[in-house]
Order: sequence, then C-alpha cells, then structure tokens
Amino acid sequence: MSLDPGKDMCRGEDIPPSLELMKSRGLVAEADYPFTSGAGNSTGACRSQLYNPIAKITGYSEVSSRAKMEAALPDSPVISCLRILPEFQFYKGGIFNSTQCIVRGPADMDHAVVLIGMTPDTYIFRNSWGAEWGDKGHFYMAKGICGTDYHSFAITM
Repeated sequence: MSLDPGKDMCRGEDIPPSLELMKSRGLVAEADYPFTSGAGNSTGACRSQLYNPIAKITGYSEVSSRAKMEAALPDSPVISCLRILPEFQFYKGGIFNSTQCIVRGPADMDHAVVLIGMTPDTYIFRNSWGAEWGDKGHFYMAKGICGTDYHSFAITM
C-alpha cells in the first residue's frame, strides 16, 4: 500500500486511515504492486488504482495486547507496529531477540508488518520488504520485544 509520504504509518492516527483505504479501494496482488524501497527516487501517483482489487477488507478492530492479538490470529490477519533496529535489515533467519529493542510508546515504533503465526515464545511476521529479505519475506521475533504487543489491528475480509 502506498501511504502519504508525510505520515508515519505506525502512529495510531495513521493505521486506521490506511485500513479505511483498504476497505474502500481494495487490495491489489503483490505481483502487480511489488515492494519498492522508500529510499528510492520513484515518485508519482498511487499505482494501486491501475489494477483491479483482488479483495477488500470489511472491517478492523484494535487488538493491542498479547491476549487480544493471539485470540484474533486464528480468524484474522493482524497488522502490527514494531520498532525496527538498524541490524534488522540484515536479518536472514532465526529468532530476532534484542535487549536493545525497547518501546516506551507509539513514537518509538516505525514499521508495520503482518502477524501470520506464533509459537509459545515467538511471533511469525510477514514483512513488506520482498521475498529476498529475511526468511522468504518472513521473520521470527521473540514475544514482548520491539513493541510486538503494543499497537495492532485485526482485519476481517
């Protein structure tokens, strides 16, 4: 999804408007709208309007606690905000667990991902950085670090 470049996706006021766009415009296939780095020089209109949507979300709800996230996950994708440390860009696999990844509030969070699974001690996320990053675009993160339990939304389709 393309976002307003002047906005920070992981501030609480910006996730619901993004979800509202997913409700009204729908979602396009990743093959039609692949990830491009925000550091690139590409500009222009939102290309998602050039493709037919493959799905629309029908609703969403905030699930910003570990218990609520875990209860929602079997029935719903969960969009989560996290704090991402610089070394995270080099993640290749395994469980990411850093004592340096502390979140004191929404201002510390800077990235949104999709929670797709979990184990007793670990969340499994899908990142937006493409299949070449991490474990085929996915990563494993210890529960309770980097804001994993702080600011999330369950979506219904």
